Amino acid sequence: MVAVTIERACLMDPLPAEESAFATRRDAARGCILLVAQEILRLIGGILAEHAGLAKKLAAMLKGFPQACADIAAQLAELMHRSFIVPMPFERLQLYPRYLKAISLRLEKALGDPIRDTRLIGDW
Repeated sequence: MVAVTIERACLMDPLPAEESAFATRRDAARGCILLVAQEILRLIGGILAEHAGLAKKLAAMLKGFPQACADIAAQLAELMHRSFIVPMPFERLQLYPRYLKAISLRLEKALGDPIRDTRLIGDW
């Protein structure tokens, strides 16, 4: 979280090449670093809450829909690996709630038509 905040508040392109430009960037960052950290925390909190909800849904559906749950679990593992926050550009992190909502929608649709979901898994 700290690394993402510093990158977003201080390390945007173009990087300062002179001491005066560095001082200007540093002073500008002082005024906004807390706001940037709060924005990132709010986003990450929403992502983690949505992920926790999906984990519960997956656990509840596992027996009835093992193939769909395995495919979704693999997608979640790819999306939400242990340190997903650090290497991901902030612009992409902002899309995570959409990705997680799409996975939730897929789970709901799989409940209604598991044959369709299985067929679509085969099409990938």
